[in-house]
Amino acid sequence: QPLSLEGFDDYRLVLQFVPLVGLVGVLFAVLGFFSLFNYSPGNAQMRSVASRIHSGTEVFLRQQYKITALLLITSFVLLASLACLSTAMAFLVGSACAMLPGWIGMKAATTANVRTCQAAKQEGLYKASTLAFQGAAVMGIAVASVSLIGLGSYCLAILTGSSPGGLSYTIAGFTLGASFFALFGRVGGGIFTKSADIGADMTGKLEFNLPEDDPRNPAVIADNVGDNVGDVAGMGSDLFESYTSSVVATLIMAMGMTEPLPHLVLPLVLMAIGLIACLLTICLSRALGRRAAPQTFLRRTILVANAFFAIGAFVAIPWVVGESNYFLVVMAGVACGILIGLETEWFCSGPPIRYIVKMSETGAATNIMGGLSVGFFGALLPILTISATILVASYAAGLYGIGLSAVAMLSTMAIIMTIDAYGPIVDN
Repeated sequence: QPLSLEGFDDYRLVLQFVPLVGLVGVLFAVLGFFSLFNYSPGNAQMRSVASRIHSGTEVFLRQQYKITALLLITSFVLLASLACLSTAMAFLVGSACAMLPGWIGMKAATTANVRTCQAAKQEGLYKASTLAFQGAAVMGIAVASVSLIGLGSYCLAILTGSSPGGLSYTIAGFTLGASFFALFGRVGGGIFTKSADIGADMTGKLEFNLPEDDPRNPAVIADNVGDNVGDVAGMGSDLFESYTSSVVATLIMAMGMTEPLPHLVLPLVLMAIGLIACLLTICLSRALGRRAAPQTFLRRTILVANAFFAIGAFVAIPWVVGESNYFLVVMAGVACGILIGLETEWFCSGPPIRYIVKMSETGAATNIMGGLSVGFFGALLPILTISATILVASYAAGLYGIGLSAVAMLSTMAIIMTIDAYGPIVDN
C-alpha cells in the first residue's frame, strides 16, 4: 500500500538534522586523528616496528578489498538485473560505507599504537590509557557517523522524492551491502588474526625460546597486523552492519504501521542522540580516566554514554511520537546492553577464570574441558537477558518495540567500537 506521508513537513527539519549530526561526528573523528600527531612516536626502533605493522596492515587490507570488490561488482550486476537499479546502487553504497570506517580505524590504530607506548614510557599508565582511547575513538565515531550519514541521507532523499514507497527496497539494499562486506572483512580478518597469533607463539616460544611479542620474531609483526585487520577493521565493518541492520529492520516495520512517519523518524533520532551522547562522553574521557584503572575507566565511559542517551531519549520520544511506552522499550534495550557487557566481563575476569586455572593444573585435557564448560555457561546469561528484553519490548510495543530496543542497545555504538579498538592499540 502507498506510504502515508501526512504531516511530513513537521519532520523535514528533523530528518535534515540526522545526517548533519553524522557530519559533526566525522569532523570530530578527523580532528581526533590529526591530534594524534601532536604526540611523540618514540625512538627509531619503536618507529621501525610501528612502520612494519602499518605497512603489513595496509597490504592485507588492500588485497582483501580488491578481492571483495570483484565479488561486489558481480553481486551488483545480479541485483541490478534481478531486482532494480536503485537497490543495487544502495548495495554498493552500503558496502562502501562498511569499508570506510575500517580503513579510517586502521589508520588511527596504527598511528596511536606507538604513541601510546611512548606515553606509557614517559608519563605512565593514565596518559597511555587516555591516548589509546583517543585513537580508538576515531574508529568508534567513524562507524556511528558513517551509518548515520548513509541511512539519514537515503531516508531524506527518498521521502522527499517522487516514490517514497520504494524506501524499504533501497535501505534493504544498503544493509545487504554492509552485511556482504562485513562477512569478508570480519571472517577474513579473524582467520588471519588467529593464524598469525598461533604461528607467532609456535615459532617464537617453542622453537626459539623467545619471549611473547618479541619483535625479532617476524610472526609477531604478523600477529600485530592481525590485531588491526581483525579487531579494528574487521570488527568495525561487523559492528557497522549490526548497527545498520537493527535500524533498517525497525524502519521497515515502521512502514507498515498506521502512522508510519513518526515511527520512521524515531529510530533515526535515537541514532543521532546516541552519537551525541558518545561525543560528549569522549570529550569527558580525561576526567573519567583520572585516578582510575583502565578497566574502571572503560566501564565508566559505557555507563556515562548510556546515561546521556537515556536523558536524550526521555526528551525526544514524547516529542516525536508521543508514546510513553516507547521510553520503557528504549530503557529495556539500554539495560540489556549494559548487562550483557557486565556478564561478559564477569565470565572473562571473575571466578570462572580462576576455575579454568585450577582445572589447568592437571593438564591440557582438563583445561579444554573447563574452558568449554565455562564458555557454554557463559552464553546462558546473555541469552536470558536478551530473551527478557524481547518479552518486555514485545509486551510494551509489539514487533516494532523489539526493533526499537535493538536500536537502543546499539545506540552508543561509538563508545562500543571505541572500547573494542582500544584493545589492539594497547596490545600493539
